Amino acid sequence: MADDVVETLLESHAFARSTLSLAERLTTAPATESTRAVAEQVATFFGQHLLLHFADEEATLAPRLARRHKVLDETLE
Repeated sequence: MADDVVETLLESHAFARSTLSLAERLTTAPATESTRAVAEQVATFFGQHLLLHFADEEATLAPRLARRHKVLDETLE
């Protein structure tokens, strides 16, 4: 993980987008033991880790962004 918080967020979101892309590719991949294992990893990411990621953002980032700009406030709502 990067020391810079913005860089860390960018890396985290890039990983999430990459995992989503992988999930999309799995929909047309042949059903093999390998694709099943990858699908389980993707499901774990979206079913557990991503939920924790969202909860963390809401608990730690949202309060820091609140009341800084009207657009941010509207987005957070």
